[in-house]
Amino acid sequence: MKRFGRLLTVVVLAALLLCIAHSSALAYNTGDDYPSKYKSRPLDALVDDWNFYSRECTSFVAWCLNTRNGIPFTNQYAGASKWGNAGEWAGVARSLGYVVDGNPAVGAVAWWSSGHVGWVSEVNGTSVTTEEYNWKKDGAFHRRTQQASTISGFIHIKDIQPTGALDVNFYVNDKEIVDIAGIGTFDLTVAGSTLTGQTDYSRSGLANGAAYAVSNITPAEGYVYIGLGKGSDTLTGTIPAGGQRTIWLLFESRKYSILYDANGGTGEPDSQTKTHGTALTLSSVVPTREEYDFLGWAVSSAATKAAYQPGGQYTSDESQTLYAVWSLKKYTVTFNPNGGTVDPAVIQVPYGSAWGTLPVPVRTGYTFDGWFTAVDGGSRVTADTMLTEKAEQTVYAHWSPRGEMTFAGAVQAIEEEAFSGDSLISHVVIPEGCSSIGSKAFANCGNLVSVRILGKNTVFESDTFEGSSSVVIYCYSGSKAQRLASADGLEYHLIGVESDWVPAGDVPQGAEITDRKWTYTLREYTEKSSASYEGWTKYDAKRTSWTDWSKWQGEEVSASTDREVRTEEIVTGYNMITYCVSGPNGRSYQPSPTYTLRLQHGPYWWSVDEFNAARVFAAGSYFDYASNVAGYVLDATGYCKWDGSDTGGFVPMFIQNKTTSTVWSYRDAVYTYYYYRDTNKEASEDPSGQENVSDVQELVKYVY
Repeated sequence: MKRFGRLLTVVVLAALLLCIAHSSALAYNTGDDYPSKYKSRPLDALVDDWNFYSRECTSFVAWCLNTRNGIPFTNQYAGASKWGNAGEWAGVARSLGYVVDGNPAVGAVAWWSSGHVGWVSEVNGTSVTTEEYNWKKDGAFHRRTQQASTISGFIHIKDIQPTGALDVNFYVNDKEIVDIAGIGTFDLTVAGSTLTGQTDYSRSGLANGAAYAVSNITPAEGYVYIGLGKGSDTLTGTIPAGGQRTIWLLFESRKYSILYDANGGTGEPDSQTKTHGTALTLSSVVPTREEYDFLGWAVSSAATKAAYQPGGQYTSDESQTLYAVWSLKKYTVTFNPNGGTVDPAVIQVPYGSAWGTLPVPVRTGYTFDGWFTAVDGGSRVTADTMLTEKAEQTVYAHWSPRGEMTFAGAVQAIEEEAFSGDSLISHVVIPEGCSSIGSKAFANCGNLVSVRILGKNTVFESDTFEGSSSVVIYCYSGSKAQRLASADGLEYHLIGVESDWVPAGDVPQGAEITDRKWTYTLREYTEKSSASYEGWTKYDAKRTSWTDWSKWQGEEVSASTDREVRTEEIVTGYNMITYCVSGPNGRSYQPSPTYTLRLQHGPYWWSVDEFNAARVFAAGSYFDYASNVAGYVLDATGYCKWDGSDTGGFVPMFIQNKTTSTVWSYRDAVYTYYYYRDTNKEASEDPSGQENVSDVQELVKYVY
């Protein structure tokens, strides 16, 4: 129990208050000279003011006895006697219920008819030792021993009936505390006097039978008062005679309920309880829902974004239901431009949802006809198409040639600037009978990609295709068109001869594709223990372990993020003090701490090795002086060394202190380093959609 163990102490302290003789510092002529502030205070309060443990003799002994029971008594101060009459004090003590007899006992007050009193500190048979402070003898403290028969009598303080006490104790969250400041308050009425807003109460020396009542118990924010406990059954009562009334008030932190709702899913966590002012770690259990991904928890069932994650912290001091936040599971759709280019090439579509806005591919000389589920044919896919398959998909662009121009076989020449600047023309076929193509006839045709010249003698000017940077001339081997294209630096391809590898988008309309392949970039990953790796790019590093601890060393080592350090104190030697002692006889010597001290030597210093290598004899063993024993003997005090003196004897070695030193050991972090590199690859099948693959390009060979 807390504090009120002081009640028993008060009874003992009363004996200490019954001090002997008179203090020059606290002597007064009459009772009226005594400080009035002490006359109304209970004995346990007086203990707080004076050091009554010192057994000093004061002139207030009888006053303390009487105040202990609330009975005023000042007769001992009346008359000319400055220090009172001990016989009167004994009579008053007897009238107040103290036992006054001739039996000595430790803690009792001895009194003499001459007026002296003293505190009994020892009793040995009929011999009694008392202690008193006599101001008449130079303020000296006196201790004397005499026969009990010479003492007038003894006052036994322990037989006084003590007053009662009241203690209000608290349990908060199953822990006993002294003061509930910040947790709550209560009002207390004792003997008609009311104390309000209390956070603690413990008093002794209360009048027996006084009424008390605890009321208006008010918990602070975040706490609740839950009633009485530990045997307490009422908030009201009376102070017990010579005993203690204890009231236990129980408080606990306010609790909040955290509930989970799977919100259309299954497997929500069990509910949790949060304590006021303490963060709650949310459950790590994750619910499931078919065709949905779990995003986390929110306080609204309609939320689309999560406010909390499994295993995260919940800090609000309020009860709450957390709802699972879901998003439809998404599948990857890859767009194959089928000879063109497209961005983006991949999108994510939620299951059961419309595909939404689709990318538009580009291919020079062609019109985009839409996305289809097959390279040729298949079903058309639009923004309104619903994703009904639970799998990744690939769709293909379909194209129509744009602006193909074929001249009639009777055309013999094409005039200058005939089609200059025409952005709709993409493919031109020049018949075999056409002999010439005029200056700038196909200049600045931005979408012109191929001109097929079937005549072996057809000629054209150096500026015929000026500004048409994407054009490729298709002609026969050995024709004038081949010679002119070569001379003008134009790109050309021989009709009927398989082409080199070209991007699939550069194949002219009507050409026959004879082979396909794909080039792509593959990103490879690896991990190493070294901080560099030639040909690879480092993208991360993690500490994955530690080295073994190093050997202990005397040089100080500093700790860091990548180094752990430990220290240890080791003994490096002993400082010894030696003493010469005389032996009990002439020849044989027995180590013993009872030898007389003769002379001090030292101090001496022993190393650890010397200390451990000392020759040791068992305590109480004998050795012969004549044998001149070398080494050391262990006695009850320490190590002993033979002194070799003529008078005989040995030198006990007393350990004064040890000499120590700090040593250090360390271990270093071991890191794992993570690398990647990009490698150019080729494949006979489209690698699009594969892991770590990028920059996919389709190449073909063709005959035209």
